[in-house]
Amino acid sequence: MKRTEEVTVYYDDALKGEIEDKTRMAELINLNKARKAKAKSEKSAQAAENRILYGISTHVRKIEKTKQKRDAEKVDAHRLKSGPDNKNG
Repeated sequence: MKRTEEVTVYYDDALKGEIEDKTRMAELINLNKARKAKAKSEKSAQAAENRILYGISTHVRKIEKTKQKRDAEKVDAHRLKSGPDNKNG
C-alpha cells in the first residue's frame, strides 16, 4: 500500500504566499446566481431559435402593413355608396 503524505499549512505561510498550488482552496461560487445564469442563457438560446423559426423582420412587417392598408383603401374607393337599392342604407 502507498502511504500519502500529509500537508500541513500554517496561517503565517498562507499570508506569505508560500502555499503550493496543490493545497489552494477552490473558488467559491454562489449556486443561486449560477443557476439563474444558466436559465437565462437557455432562455436566450430558445428565443434566438424562435426568432429564426417564427419571426418576421421589421422591414417585411412594415411592407405588409402598408400593402394591406393600400389594398383596404382601394377597396373602399371602389365601394358603392349606400342608396335605395343597397341594403346598407
